[in-house]
Amino acid sequence: MLLFRPLSISPLLPLAGLVASASQSTTSSTPNLRIEGPDSTIFEGPITSGPRNLTAIVSDAGYNEPCDGLNGGANAKPFNTALDAFDAASKPPNPGFAYTLGYDGDLNDFYVLSVAGYSTNSWGLFYNWKIPYLGERFVGCRQEVQTGDNVLWAFNASDTTVLLKVSPDTVTVKKGGSVTFTIIDGLTGKLQPSATIHSVQANSKGQVVVNYPTTGYFPFKAKETGAIRSEIVKVTVTN
Repeated sequence: MLLFRPLSISPLLPLAGLVASASQSTTSSTPNLRIEGPDSTIFEGPITSGPRNLTAIVSDAGYNEPCDGLNGGANAKPFNTALDAFDAASKPPNPGFAYTLGYDGDLNDFYVLSVAGYSTNSWGLFYNWKIPYLGERFVGCRQEVQTGDNVLWAFNASDTTVLLKVSPDTVTVKKGGSVTFTIIDGLTGKLQPSATIHSVQANSKGQVVVNYPTTGYFPFKAKETGAIRSEIVKVTVTN
């Protein structure tokens, strides 16, 4: 049994309830957005946004186009997209981050080149724990997103075959109690016995048992070499 010890969480995570200032409309929504860099989580939380114009750098010049779900004729009506949410998270009142985009004229869509100083040609999108239905990980203005959807932008997505997912991901436990966490690949549902929680490797069933001897709030993420770290797991310990 693992005795809990705290795990540091990136300071760029948003405060609870903090969202972009975009007003609610018939084309806006509030998905759960996560941006995973190579070394840390850049953003994680609900974010309200809607269609907007974005700018890419093409041949050293700015290229400004709408990002509204109509890109490439992908959808019948404009709506909030995965890249709209991404852009909203980069702006106040959120902690924010710098990013750059490229533009694919054939697809009539933008793709992410760098985030918070992390550059790669394969920043990619996963939607509700799957590759987007359009089959494109690397573009985001054609993927419309609804309130409550899980939207993940990840570094080196083309080299990743495993998205760690933990259950339960929100739990309240009494002081002195323990919780059994199960780690799977969100893409396939397969157990991940090589994954770790607090540096302790899971058993053959993909499970790690954590004991909580003190009260408090103890968030963590599961990790595995070559995999994208899990969503934040929220543990509250009460008397």
